[in-house]
Amino acid sequence: MARETAANRQAEKEVIDLVASKIGHLFNFEKMPSFYPFDFGMVDKQQGDLLGFVEVKERYVRMDHYDDYILELGKYLDAVQMKQMTGLPTFLFLRFWDGIMLLDLSGLRADQFKVRVGGGADREPHPCMFIDKDKFLSIPAGEKK
Repeated sequence: MARETAANRQAEKEVIDLVASKIGHLFNFEKMPSFYPFDFGMVDKQQGDLLGFVEVKERYVRMDHYDDYILELGKYLDAVQMKQMTGLPTFLFLRFWDGIMLLDLSGLRADQFKVRVGGGADREPHPCMFIDKDKFLSIPAGEKK
């Protein structure tokens, strides 16, 4: 959200285009406004109904680099709240050098991840969720340039 740049938006578009080429035959991905908690909405191509939300993240490693993946806990809480209030799921798309991993973020139960203090080197420590990579669906994409 606040850290979004033109480069981030381009990377998000590349991820969305790749996923759309694989599974997007029934819906379009529409960019959400920057003040919104998620990057994209999934919109039914025929009816125009909103079907769900998508958060896109980029990791600068190969998919097999870590056993689990870290996401700020607040993003999960936003996804759960959105599902409770609207019934719509939120998906997490993680881009790696060699592919994309997909997860129904709003569908995770508390016993399916660990909560620890974490965060990147460029941020203050904060509550994060550590999600086992076996919870994700993988889409190989070849090595990213």
